Amino acid sequence: MFVLKRFQASRLERLNTVVSGVHRHLTQYINLVGSATLPLPEVCEAISLPGSAIRTEGHLGSRFFPGTKPIDDAELIAMEGVKRLFEIFDGYQVSVQPHSATQANHIVWNSLLDQGDKVLGLSLNDGGHLSHTLGLPKGITFLPFPMGDSGIAYSELKKMVIETKPKMLVAGATSYTLAIDYVRLASIAKITNSYLHADIAHTAPYVFSGQHPNVIPGADTITLDTGKNLRGPKGGVLVYRTNHEKKIKRSIFPLVQSSLNQSAIIAKACLFEYWDRTNIKDHAIELIRTSKYFAEYLKTYGVPLIFEGTDTHLILMDVGKLGLSGKEAEERLEKYNILSNRNTIPGDSRPAWIGSGLRIGTTVLTILGYSNEDLRVLARIISEILNLNTPPKNCIELLLKKYHSSVSVLV
Repeated sequence: MFVLKRFQASRLERLNTVVSGVHRHLTQYINLVGSATLPLPEVCEAISLPGSAIRTEGHLGSRFFPGTKPIDDAELIAMEGVKRLFEIFDGYQVSVQPHSATQANHIVWNSLLDQGDKVLGLSLNDGGHLSHTLGLPKGITFLPFPMGDSGIAYSELKKMVIETKPKMLVAGATSYTLAIDYVRLASIAKITNSYLHADIAHTAPYVFSGQHPNVIPGADTITLDTGKNLRGPKGGVLVYRTNHEKKIKRSIFPLVQSSLNQSAIIAKACLFEYWDRTNIKDHAIELIRTSKYFAEYLKTYGVPLIFEGTDTHLILMDVGKLGLSGKEAEERLEKYNILSNRNTIPGDSRPAWIGSGLRIGTTVLTILGYSNEDLRVLARIISEILNLNTPPKNCIELLLKKYHSSVSVLV
């Protein structure tokens, strides 16, 4: 899939350890980190172009430098691609300039929130993202969504919104494994004229394809990450109602960033030319199918899951019930070349850098085409490592050889 070329110049010899390390990471590890992916080869080609030679600053149509047409064209292609996937025609604008989804979130906070405002969203333990809580500006009060055994307690949330009258509801997550009902949240936000911000960094394929409720026309602002299961470059996208255009644009430039990342813009253009309404649906369905099968196999082998399953590529385990911390579980799996990440879980008493949960993602398994039988084998491997600290003999090696060994070639 990827051809990794060693540097030939003697002065760059030290960098060949990096190239070899990337090759080893791709071919000798089963990568189940929640946000892990394999970028599209076309995206890698696009980002290798010397885009930084074309100095570009400012918004499309109002650049501060001359000679920016190649980047202008790429930015327009990317913006049009986002609109096509969302099926946006009127009432919303798109920026593909943010360097990450987190930065895009901060652009929204800077544009729409004022000191003294209240924001409601998922707490960190319930699956919310750092930028939704600790990343809020000073003077903003964060209040967590009420939760139940089946996830967000929407009826209780409605009562809470009426009572607290927040400026904004933030809908999005980093380890919440269930589909978020953006349509229902929009109707709740409308009661108090609160903004609804949808962070779909992990769930963009499902929203684009109709596997999850749509964020449009309910959300006022939407952010997403191009570098996760969309298989693009590291970067962010921000979609916003046209009536917020002046504030949003000023927050992007000059307040939050100066030059855009020219190479990333070209790669984003490639990404959004690649995806259409048909192939993104196929991709989303397969991501969810793989994750649901894997979750069921994990439960069969005695691994306790939060919410008993998933509607996304994410699976969250309660390893505290196995007598482990998330950190211990992560380290135990890494010892056997399986990558995952520690995570807090609802009601967690451990700090975030330890956690009682383990978050895994199945995006890489989906891309590599893991069969149902091999998902079952991998679930058994994980169960035995977590419970017995030893894997079934030769199973990991066989999976690595079958699926991972040919992901990259070192030349």
